[in-house]
Amino acid sequence: DSIAPSVTRYTSLGHSATIGESHLDFVRLYNGTPEYIQLIISETGSGIDLAGSGLSVTKDGIPVAGEFSIVDGDDIRFIPSGEMEDGMYILSESVKDNSGNVSNTFAVTLEIDTQPPASPVVNEVPPVVTVNQYTFTGTKTEDAVVVLNETTYGSFGSTTWTATNVSLTEGDNQLSFFARDNAQNLSEPTVVTIKYDDAAPGPVAVTGDGTGNGTQVVLNWSTYDEVANGNDIKEYRVYQSAAAFTDIASATHVATVLGGAKT
Repeated sequence: DSIAPSVTRYTSLGHSATIGESHLDFVRLYNGTPEYIQLIISETGSGIDLAGSGLSVTKDGIPVAGEFSIVDGDDIRFIPSGEMEDGMYILSESVKDNSGNVSNTFAVTLEIDTQPPASPVVNEVPPVVTVNQYTFTGTKTEDAVVVLNETTYGSFGSTTWTATNVSLTEGDNQLSFFARDNAQNLSEPTVVTIKYDDAAPGPVAVTGDGTGNGTQVVLNWSTYDEVANGNDIKEYRVYQSAAAFTDIASATHVATVLGGAKT
């Protein structure tokens, strides 16, 4: 056996801000003490000499109490023996096999961050709207995104955010906006109440084109703003009478056009 073992990547369990395996040049964030950190080892020969390997986890140069063990064949697992405080940790490893071959030394940075970010600011909203959606805007810290109903808004590095066309239900809507940082810590919510009043849509201005044989007219209401009129138009009903009318009871229903169509 003349081939030294190598550390290809590492994985972990518990409080991880990212899921799955990480490469060695990756700074990993945790929002609490991980249950374990596991080094994935490539070793094809004599097996790992755990006692002869150089393995440590340190914070500010001080070793972190815990136990290294061999698991899953030739992988190495570190289980901390107590809570790890917030801060930066260095996982340093140089792995030796039973034939005396030693891997290169790697150092991986881990960060424990349990502090929630500041709550997001939501810009002022009207108490009542007549459209079944609303676009919310606001500000936040650069190290967080905004979360509403499991959907994220904004981006890391920016201090502003926009939640476009958030759906509203009839009546009072109480919405909780959270800030979430890279370590998955959630802020206290910023709670906003906005009422959607499903008012009747406004009148439809119609134009008519009677060009043709004189027995028909083409009606058009393409300038009608469906969003501004509640964004929930189901259909348009066309009534006809030989005389001017203000009450549909004195007219005849001659056509129904589905919402979205305007001719």
